[in-house]
Amino acid sequence: MGFYSGLFGLGGSSIGTLILRLLGLPPLIALASPLPLTLPSAIGGAIAYRCYCQVTDEYVG
Repeated sequence: MGFYSGLFGLGGSSIGTLILRLLGLPPLIALASPLPLTLPSAIGGAIAYRCYCQVTDEYVG
């Protein structure tokens, strides 16, 4: 899923939900399953950008 998310430039949840629906999961389960990984991956990305000095402090509130 990660490869296709990066390939199409879409969020992982949108690709994950589609794949889970195609596998036959109910809509509510397919929609909720990728969500717990969204916040930790966003935090991890923010930390990585900060560690590699990719964040300009004047633009961050």
